[in-house]
Amino acid sequence: MDETTGHYVCPKTGCDSKYELLIDLYKHLRTVHELQSSGPEFEQRVDSHTKEYFDVDTNCYVCTEGDCRERIKKRFTFYRHLINAHNKKPNIVCDVCGKAFRLPAQLLIHKRRHTNTKPYKCSIAGCDYRCLTGGMLSEHLTSHSSDRPHRCPFEGCGKTFKTAGHMQRHSLSHDKTFQMKCTVDGCDEWFKTAYWRTLHVKQVHKGLAYEECRPVFKKWQCGWPGCEFRGKAGTLKTHHYIHTGERPFACDWPGCDKRFRQIQRLGDHKNVHVNDKPLMCHWPGCAYRCNDSGNLRKHIRTNHK
Repeated sequence: MDETTGHYVCPKTGCDSKYELLIDLYKHLRTVHELQSSGPEFEQRVDSHTKEYFDVDTNCYVCTEGDCRERIKKRFTFYRHLINAHNKKPNIVCDVCGKAFRLPAQLLIHKRRHTNTKPYKCSIAGCDYRCLTGGMLSEHLTSHSSDRPHRCPFEGCGKTFKTAGHMQRHSLSHDKTFQMKCTVDGCDEWFKTAYWRTLHVKQVHKGLAYEECRPVFKKWQCGWPGCEFRGKAGTLKTHHYIHTGERPFACDWPGCDKRFRQIQRLGDHKNVHVNDKPLMCHWPGCAYRCNDSGNLRKHIRTNHK
């Protein structure tokens, strides 16, 4: 990678091609330099998965899975036979940390964490966000929009969400029968959310202290002189607007010139223009509704706790 531009440079001698995305560099290597798609790692995986079945006397591969005694001469054909006929897949293991995966694509994404490679870049002007996968990029792009097209289907709940995944996770809170069983064999404990189930496994079955089980977030120091604020990368970017006075999110309602530091605050503000109160208190018997998430939190804190 070119450290000055952040572009991926073709490693072939005499070729000066550069690409913003790693996937574009791979396409260039395959089409221009005829790079093989499989590579040495794939060849090694096929060889280790099939060599124990090779019969020297017949010079072919003999399947010994169950009652199958099929003989196949070509190594790759026999490799596919093991996977398709017997569901015997090779162990795809990271050579850095030893973690195993079911699919080569999962290993490819995982290795990007070791090399800190983030081939996907946000196309919005002024945004420097980069990430590991296309799915992460698609979810990030929703942060640049105030649209919330996914509405909770539960009757009486007006909550809306930017992604279908967030809406589905929220909808589980309405299902009183939904529970997840402990993943440890012999344990009959059930939990409402994956967080509490994971916490249970770590504390009860692995013997870890509560402090060791909590999720660890990177804390970044604000670089403004005299400021001691620390937080996650996304929070730190919003915090910087306090020092610079920037309010990048503007209301597009005719005649309204209000601007906000956070896109969530812009969304709450737009509800005022349309007289919409999509946020409702879920406390049993409470009919309170509002158009601002901060007001809802304040209501719950002062009236129900």
